[in-house]
Amino acid sequence: MLIIIILIVFGIAGLFFMRWFSEEGRFLSIITDNHQYQYSLIQNREVVLEGPLGDTVLTIKDRHVWIKEAPCPHQICRGMGKISRTGQTLVCIPNKIFIVIEGQNAPDIDAVSQ
Repeated sequence: MLIIIILIVFGIAGLFFMRWFSEEGRFLSIITDNHQYQYSLIQNREVVLEGPLGDTVLTIKDRHVWIKEAPCPHQICRGMGKISRTGQTLVCIPNKIFIVIEGQNAPDIDAVSQ
């Protein structure tokens, strides 16, 4: 029982540590089945992404990003909520869309494997 309590405490401490020390995101990288896109988080906009199931609508507002509409059957990607910090991701597996928040400079992608 003591080991379980210690693991829970370390897990919660790790979440707070990551939250406090991760930087606010500057760029948004989107990888779809056939394309890669990058957007600044400074400008508010809606982005329509085409996928095998249909269009996914992504909202960028006040340096936060979330999936507004998705054609996937279970809508799990919409339930992921808003992201804004470096390293946070949104994923829609059925529609083959991967979204990640980047820091100061948007890095170049070396390779994308399928």
